[in-house]
Amino acid sequence: DLDYLLSLLNRLQKNKQIKIIVADDSLLYRKIIVDLLETHLYQVFIAKNGFECLDLLKQHPDTKMILTDYDMPG
Repeated sequence: DLDYLLSLLNRLQKNKQIKIIVADDSLLYRKIIVDLLETHLYQVFIAKNGFECLDLLKQHPDTKMILTDYDMPG
């Protein structure tokens, strides 16, 4: 359906403006999540711990979402 395709393309354009921080101490989980988000054209920032996440949030206060591990250092 052409309308559906156009709505998906429109969504991808909007995604370019959305910043997301992925904070996880696991390299594997970070890579999986980041690859998926980048496929959908989100601006993705990576943090290995809570301290890096907070620093990224200070640098990018307009971040819309933080995806974080429940149990990680810092």
